[in-house]
Amino acid sequence: MTYLHSFWTRPKQRPEADGEKTITLQDFEALTWLVSALQARRHGRVKMLTDTRGLRFLQRTGLDWVYDGGVSTALDDTPADIHPGVFWTAGRMFAFGLMEEPFASVDTDAILWQPLRPAAPVMALHYEDRRWVSYASNRADFGRFGFAGSGWNWRLQPVNLGIVAFPSPEVTRSFSREALRFMSEYSQWLRDHPEDVALPRTRRAPLFLDQRLLPMCMARLGLRVRPIGRLNQWKNGLARNPLCSHLWLGKRNFLYSAAARTAYVNYLIAHTLKEFPEAEPTLQRWKLAIPQAVNPRSEMDWRTRPPYRGKVEGFRLIERLGGPSVVLDAHLPAVRTAETGMLVLPGEEVVPVTSER
Repeated sequence: MTYLHSFWTRPKQRPEADGEKTITLQDFEALTWLVSALQARRHGRVKMLTDTRGLRFLQRTGLDWVYDGGVSTALDDTPADIHPGVFWTAGRMFAFGLMEEPFASVDTDAILWQPLRPAAPVMALHYEDRRWVSYASNRADFGRFGFAGSGWNWRLQPVNLGIVAFPSPEVTRSFSREALRFMSEYSQWLRDHPEDVALPRTRRAPLFLDQRLLPMCMARLGLRVRPIGRLNQWKNGLARNPLCSHLWLGKRNFLYSAAARTAYVNYLIAHTLKEFPEAEPTLQRWKLAIPQAVNPRSEMDWRTRPPYRGKVEGFRLIERLGGPSVVLDAHLPAVRTAETGMLVLPGEEVVPVTSER
């Protein structure tokens, strides 16, 4: 199978500093990206679709060598009329339409630990809830942009596209065309109504595009999108499983726990050096070839700066321990020593060291 990474940098442009050096990655983001590509390459062929600025960034950071399926700058041609500040995934939608074979798109913050063997014609990472605030008003907000007819099923649950597998170029292009049409029409609406750019419904537009439109488009073709995994109990991340990992909101959560971040980083460093020794020069270049020390000064206080719209579900402090324990990472088998008063992030587990893990 062909695995696809896409990296569209137009939303990252800054008029005062236009260049690939304005693109930065946290240590956990860089390592996840590297391992995501390396694992995909182990399972099949991994291809990168990016733009010219993205290519320069890959070359500067030393990520370009990983792509045995090649690196293309075809995303330079992502339609210029699409608002990049609103539709920051437009490059990915455009990339889908360029693929000429069945493929699986894997976000650079997602890792496939095992080969993806699709059990259905179209698969996506997991279902989400259409009653969430990000989706509840989608029909009223966006139905008039071509989705008002009876042929569109608004009862379908949204799906997360952190990983998505498509069966054929024809099906993929059908979805890509619909996505590009909507983005162009909505971008024109924003040019005609600039006051709408800051409205909540506009902030919800990329989520409608990314998460709801795929199952609706597939239903029109008689296809149902099946999930690869499931949400964790706090509904803010992929439940831990042996097939795949997805940082998603973990990127935000790591900013509140230097210990959790470091455990995750050190696990990926050790995994990369053991399984992919050819990547050691890249880790050396990043100064990430040895275990990292915890830096508490790099973390924020979750109680005074809540993670997301004031929501702290899943965040908790260890009140007491019945004996030696570890905290198991929310995404992969990384552990850190548990201590009374330590912050535990959503999806993490406190496990006695005598338990089988």
